[in-house]
Parts: sequence; C-alpha cells; structure tokens
Amino acid sequence: MVLDPPAMQRESRPAPVAKPRPREVATGAQPQGSFRNTGPRRAPASRMRVIREGTRPDIERMLAQAPHLPPALERIATTPVLASERPVGFPHVKINRLAPTRHIHTLGGVRIDFSNRHTSESASYALMRTHAAARRLAHTEATIKTGGLFHTRAVAVGRFAVGVTAVTRAQAKTLLALALAHLRRSER
Repeated sequence: MVLDPPAMQRESRPAPVAKPRPREVATGAQPQGSFRNTGPRRAPASRMRVIREGTRPDIERMLAQAPHLPPALERIATTPVLASERPVGFPHVKINRLAPTRHIHTLGGVRIDFSNRHTSESASYALMRTHAAARRLAHTEATIKTGGLFHTRAVAVGRFAVGVTAVTRAQAKTLLALALAHLRRSER
C-alpha cells in the first residue's frame, strides 16, 4: 500500500472552526458557524418602503416656493435682465432667490446665472445689515483662492455685496460692470 503524503496531511488537520465576528456575538445576527451572508444585512421590504418614503420631504422642500426676500432684493429679482446687461455669448439667464444665511449674516440674496452650452457665469447680490458687513463679505468673495478654475470680483455698494464669477479676469471685470448696471436700474 502506497501512502499519499497529501492525503495523510488532510486527515491529520483539524476541521476549520468559524470564529464569530464581534458584531455577530453581540447581536446574534447569524449562527456562529456560518460563512454565508457575512456582509451587512438588508432591511426588510417594509423598512425599505419607509426609507423611500422618507425622501419625499426632501423633494417637497426642493420644490417649495422661493424664500421671502426684502423689498430691495425682490426688486433686483423681478427686474428683467436686458440684453445690454448680459455678457456676450450667454443667451440663457436664470434668477435664483437665496434665503437669509446665518453663517455669513446675509438678509437674503439673489443670484443671476448666465449660461451657454459650454460654460456659465454668475452675478450675486447679497443684502447685509450694514455697509461695513457688505465690505467684509465683498472682500472675502474677491479674495477666494480658486486655483485658476475661475476668477471672482466683488464690490460693496451700500448694504449690498455684489460678486461675480467668470472664466477669465477680463470677463469677471466686464460682468461686474454689467451687474452694477442691473443693480442701479433696479433701484430706480
């Protein structure tokens, strides 16, 4: 009789015993000797339905009405943007009303986005409590480091901080002049 060394090794090894993971011991989620389904457990179908339904308030919040703005910002938002106040090559205009922000102490804001097929530029108007607060915000906006991705310019006009973003410095300077023209026209 010829002995096969691997066969002898197989017989002499003890059978592997599965060690339970700490989570399994604490919760008793799986039998201790099981190697199957060691990943995270799926929620039952009833819980999945509740999770899916939980996203409805998020959608409703997104579709909610625009925030109530102070009269000065409402005039900026409702004043139509003339062709002479748009940057060249940006036919699409979208006006967004922004709610008050505690983080930067605004009373509200309006952002006007100009876009074409390839890129977009924006002008934003933030109403602050004081002229000094508007100057601080304008300085912060103007000195943001963008890594050359886009360029920003900003100024303070009264209690408004007017900031713009564009691809180049020249476009940012031009867009700032157009944004100020829109602000002056809305104040009439």
